[in-house]
Amino acid sequence: MNIKAIPKLIRFEHGLMLSLAVLISIFLTVSEINWGNKVYILLALPFLIEAGAFALNDFFDVETDTINRKNRPIVKGEISKESAFIIGSGSLFIAIILSLLTENLLIINLTGFFAFFSVLYNWKLKDMPLMGNIYIGFSMAIPFLFGNLAFSNSIVPENFILFSMAFIVGVSREIIKTVEDYKGDRKARGSKTLPFYIGEKKSLMFAGSLIGVFILLGIYSFTMLKFSIFSGLLWLAALMYYMYLCFSIIYTKETLNFKSIKRYTLITMFLGLIAVLLTKFSI
Repeated sequence: MNIKAIPKLIRFEHGLMLSLAVLISIFLTVSEINWGNKVYILLALPFLIEAGAFALNDFFDVETDTINRKNRPIVKGEISKESAFIIGSGSLFIAIILSLLTENLLIINLTGFFAFFSVLYNWKLKDMPLMGNIYIGFSMAIPFLFGNLAFSNSIVPENFILFSMAFIVGVSREIIKTVEDYKGDRKARGSKTLPFYIGEKKSLMFAGSLIGVFILLGIYSFTMLKFSIFSGLLWLAALMYYMYLCFSIIYTKETLNFKSIKRYTLITMFLGLIAVLLTKFSI
């Protein structure tokens, strides 16, 4: 096994962003963080769940990746299927054990829920119309409630707006990825995802309309989050990219560059998270 391929297998950057989202939700919930074991566990849980989900995704999707993504570690022979399974299931198991240490029933249940559904998604949900997309959107959004609910029974409005935005953009991004992978998924897994029922173009139009809602929420968030000039400009830059993406999806008559969309949506999500984090420090 090539150790250097593990970050690629678990999509390290995705897990890091989810941990950052949890940190932001904690900042927005409590006035001062007591950096104890509880906080570190809360930051580790979404990372481990995401790592386990992605490793198992590659385990289940070898045939599909042979068609759609030939650069994946298992397809390239950098990691064996068995190793990916051990890394994936091991990450989920550790997450469940760590959640018990929080002694918070809600956190324990949420961890168990997402550990279970990360397996169910890779096995079956991703082959169904919208179900898999909704689950992924939910998994991208829940960190904004995860840290909040660990410290308070009431949801902070700022966390709820960020949760809503992350859910909507997550579903949209996954629909776009579903269109990209449609032919390979259909051939290798017999998937009947959204493009199977309404076509690729209408699926993209639906994704574009969701991005439109995301943009409106992003503009509204200026009234809730205490942006400085710098952090506000970062937030605005992220929104402007999504405005461009929405326009491209709805009006372009050319084939979309799916690889570019995945890269830049990830970058702009990170920029948005940094922008919100900077509001805590009035930067």
